[in-house]
Amino acid sequence: MTKRLILTGIAVVTASWLGTAHALPGFVSAELLKSWCSKNEGLDREACYSYLRGASDAFHAIADASAADNGGRNLSPWPNECMPARISITELRDVFLEFAAKEPDRLGKQAAVLLVEILRQSFPCAKDPRPES
Repeated sequence: MTKRLILTGIAVVTASWLGTAHALPGFVSAELLKSWCSKNEGLDREACYSYLRGASDAFHAIADASAADNGGRNLSPWPNECMPARISITELRDVFLEFAAKEPDRLGKQAAVLLVEILRQSFPCAKDPRPES
């Protein structure tokens, strides 16, 4: 299970490193996520919250698995190590929507890939805990 989570994370990050310009078929684009998160009620809002919860859970699970396999050090590319411990889903939504308003030209990307970038920018670490390559 740990390896599968890490491989999933590597695939998403690799896509972002390769400069994927558009969301892959079958994945949620950041534009679609923005449309869901822009609604204040109804199924779209619930889709937004569900997506953000799932992404946040995945980021934490992959980072935790990495730490478990590496003597307590998260060597994964996921941004959770510097996010506030008790950030709410509405706060995550607000961070995403703020970024979307500032950089609308980047919303064609896969939502999960862009979320990693957004969270790293919004919650930077004082020092990146991963070793330099």
